[in-house]
Amino acid sequence: MPSSDPFDPGFCKWDDPMTYDQLRGWFAAGALEANVPTGYTGRLVVRTRSCNGSTGCTAWQVGASSNLFRKVSAFPSFESTFDRAIPASGIAVTARASLQNGARQFTLDAHTTFWTRYGTREDPIHTTCSLTRKASDTGASPITPYDCAQRSVGNTPIELVGNTSPLGAPAEVALGAHCARIVYHANEGADRELVYVARY
Repeated sequence: MPSSDPFDPGFCKWDDPMTYDQLRGWFAAGALEANVPTGYTGRLVVRTRSCNGSTGCTAWQVGASSNLFRKVSAFPSFESTFDRAIPASGIAVTARASLQNGARQFTLDAHTTFWTRYGTREDPIHTTCSLTRKASDTGASPITPYDCAQRSVGNTPIELVGNTSPLGAPAEVALGAHCARIVYHANEGADRELVYVARY
């Protein structure tokens, strides 16, 4: 029985790789965007714990409400940290596929409320992976995800505050025929783990 815990590394371990035939099957004739039918409600979840070298780590606390993300900018003065509330129950996620501009992409898309200097608003936050397939591959060949990243308002790149990976790159990516799990880690005085999951 597959794990129902999104924080479990085995959440998608049972799955087969996604193929190009499967990806193409999600699209209606002539369409370049498709929602992926999900048999499991996808979730975006987060948990945090404090650690030190002397006594180890506290228990994980699920859910977070402040200073989760930082907008990525080439100019440090334009970078900003902003609040997003993610309850312990997580936020619903929709799986989407795209063939725009000839590029194959897979996205896990969530909506949540956050605060800015202009007030409170709701906007998407999502993680997107590009999908590569060599010209020599058949339709049944596995598709490999690469260049996965989080984005938010206006498709702006964002990262977890304290993320130790460059530009918020994920720590783990599992993208299969029936299951996706993408994990981001941060450490800035506390361990933080942000997880997108979906089954389809």
